Amino acid sequence: MIQIKGTADGLVLRTSGMPAAQELADFLTRSAALLTGARVYLDPGEPGLSAAEIDQLRAALAASGITLAGIKGFRAPEPARPTKPLEPLPQPKPQDLAPPVLPPGRWARVLPHGLRSGGREVSPVGLVVMGDVNSGAEVVAAGDIIIMGTLRGVAHAGSEGDETSFIWAWVLQPTQLRIANVVARAPEGGPTPQSPEMARLKDRQLLISRWRS
Repeated sequence: MIQIKGTADGLVLRTSGMPAAQELADFLTRSAALLTGARVYLDPGEPGLSAAEIDQLRAALAASGITLAGIKGFRAPEPARPTKPLEPLPQPKPQDLAPPVLPPGRWARVLPHGLRSGGREVSPVGLVVMGDVNSGAEVVAAGDIIIMGTLRGVAHAGSEGDETSFIWAWVLQPTQLRIANVVARAPEGGPTPQSPEMARLKDRQLLISRWRS
């Protein structure tokens, strides 16, 4: 299992041993837009990784355009070894703007697909959804919610009362937004957003603003 954590120095990838080849490939496909251009560190976790396994991970990241800046402990950056480049990964959306980086100290779980009507996903940390959340579907997270697609359903960030949580989507057209205990409904018949947007609380009012990375 691979998790992403935001820190003041960059993004940390935490593994529980060496991930299977297919799991690693799926993770890189889902998370390329989030990791590309960021400072990425590796936390081998338990039971740890051998030097050969770390080299394998470094090479896989480099082949996806992601440079591993260091290992747990934030030692001096380690240069990536040259590898044969792969074909560029397709971007989730044509926009040039990158999604927000998770704030320091926050974890997020990655859902590798979107949700159809009737679907519901709950995360005890943050949640990154690699697809659309359609009308009739719901996503709930104790932390932040990032949707790499269109939000047409219900999103509840900060479900355990964290009012600093945010909701971000490529296209924000929700049935309902909720952060902590503050609820807002989208107006009917509104225009389709032309750029990514973020919802967050200010003075206990839920505000939506255009995202500029």
